[in-house]
Amino acid sequence: MASYFPEGECFFVRSSLKYGNSWSADDAEQFYSHVLIEYQWNGWVGAGDVAPTHPRSKIQGGYPDLYGTRFVQWDRFFVGESKTTDPGSMLAITSYPNSLNWNEMRDRDKGGPRKYILRPVKIRNKDTEWLWIDATIPIRAIYFPVCQQTDEAYKQYCTYVVIDFKARDTVNCFNTVGEPRTHQCTREAGLGLDRGLSWLFKVPDLVTYLSIPHKVRNPEYGVYNAKTKTDALFLVAWAGLNWRSNDNRAEEGFRREIDLASVISATFGVEVGWRPYKYSSFILDLVTHVVQLGLGFIPGAGPLLSVAFGIGLQLLNDPDTFKADNVLDMSAAILSTLIASAGKSKKYVAPGFLPGAATMRMAPMALTSASEADDMMADEVETIDEGDAAEKKRAGEEENARITTSIQAQRQVLELKLDEAFRRAGY
Repeated sequence: MASYFPEGECFFVRSSLKYGNSWSADDAEQFYSHVLIEYQWNGWVGAGDVAPTHPRSKIQGGYPDLYGTRFVQWDRFFVGESKTTDPGSMLAITSYPNSLNWNEMRDRDKGGPRKYILRPVKIRNKDTEWLWIDATIPIRAIYFPVCQQTDEAYKQYCTYVVIDFKARDTVNCFNTVGEPRTHQCTREAGLGLDRGLSWLFKVPDLVTYLSIPHKVRNPEYGVYNAKTKTDALFLVAWAGLNWRSNDNRAEEGFRREIDLASVISATFGVEVGWRPYKYSSFILDLVTHVVQLGLGFIPGAGPLLSVAFGIGLQLLNDPDTFKADNVLDMSAAILSTLIASAGKSKKYVAPGFLPGAATMRMAPMALTSASEADDMMADEVETIDEGDAAEKKRAGEEENARITTSIQAQRQVLELKLDEAFRRAGY
């Protein structure tokens, strides 16, 4: 799928993201607990008698009907989850089947089209920070969930943040021992196939970083320009590392994948407008639901930055004022979780973009744990008259309703099939 910027937000018609009867983006818990991997479905790794090996995947070979070529493909690809970059302490390991449809490979070999699919991949452990994916599939792009409803004016859409490898010629990253590496990308295969590699994605940091508009991101950080392994959002590892987990390995069964050509993209028609620093029941409900799901790999700051950048920016820049204002009338528990999740994320906003000290009630605070946030929440705050608070909420709802009505009246959302989106983007 094409996005205006290869690392940033993109939008889909939510109802078009459906994976048989087992997964649907209309189910909030399923939406937020799965990333989407885009890759070519009808490819193969070799032909003839070749028999490559891999520490986790097994090679399979077969002949299509009425065709003399024997195709070879990995039977499955593996996904690991961890808190750190140590493969010996995985939180979960899951494998997914590849296509072993030799007839589809025959058709592609005879000049037929490449078939690109989206694969929902579940993050099984709520404490996951690093997602490992073996390079036994050619990852063209990876999508991380941000908002199940893009905006009050675009409730039928959902928001993801994407890393679009097929839009790059090369990507830079560190490996897990801190050595810099450069990898070639192609439009057809993205990162490509390499049985010697696994890719690592730091999910919570990527969700927050990619939710920030690219023009106001801190240039000292990025998907491909980390200064050290410690700052990295994206790494590469040797596939021969031994993945170990105390959890039982899960095996997903075969299902027909989400054909990318059938997914309706709205990336070229959706423009989420600025929302005021005021109460909105829609934003409150959205953020509360994300936090209450308890998925640590989806930080509350990411959805808030996406749907209401001004409010999210205040959370990152000055959590103390954010807590004191509490314009969304959140509970103490929700505020505590949001503030803790935002503590490490302020660094991703360009320093020159942050409001000046004169606009702050007090110096910004960098909180790194829920306990620190709880301590701050316990501090005494200014008591606001209930009548005044109710009036502020009413005024906020009215202003947001006017903005929503205006957006709906003016918008001309182009619900494009992805092949049309590719054409317009020059793919």
